[in-house]
Amino acid sequence: MDSTRKLSLGVTFILAFFILASDLHMESQAWRVDHDPYKSCHSDEDCTKIHYYCPPSKVPYCQVDRCGCGN
Repeated sequence: MDSTRKLSLGVTFILAFFILASDLHMESQAWRVDHDPYKSCHSDEDCTKIHYYCPPSKVPYCQVDRCGCGN
């Protein structure tokens, strides 16, 4: 009976871990979608203001409300 109790306790902790881990993963995905700073540009200047990273030879620009890098 003691081994059954240990097994059920272990399974309970593993199940709780997976539930919490999946919940945290879903929350982090939702946060990224709602708080995407590159989504709300209206001009090339907006991309420069939010410090959108581009390689040294490229310049940030705004196209269809998203920042990108170009010549």
